[in-house]
Amino acid sequence: MEIREKEKKYVTTKEMLDKCGKHFKKMSLSILPRIGRPLNTEDLFTECQLWLKNRNYILHSFAKSKPKSSTLNVVEFHRQAIIAAEEGLRLTKLISKWHKQQLQRTNKIK
Repeated sequence: MEIREKEKKYVTTKEMLDKCGKHFKKMSLSILPRIGRPLNTEDLFTECQLWLKNRNYILHSFAKSKPKSSTLNVVEFHRQAIIAAEEGLRLTKLISKWHKQQLQRTNKIK
């Protein structure tokens, strides 16, 4: 019986962020909406990497706990989850803008 490695069909978020972070150093970006506060970053991909760690911490804390270790207070856990969700939304909007800019640049080159 031949054992085959599963073909990798996607790039993980962490891999994508690592590759983008190496290629696009200190990616500064701003969104100035008509309504609401401006969204900006001085280093988009580093912020995304930090957010990914925080998000994973929240998800893993929710799904499992380590024996003989204290768990987060429910109120504190809820607060951290809300902060991670809000930060994720902000970063998603910034990544979307960056992606549209990259597509425009690519289309101009063709």
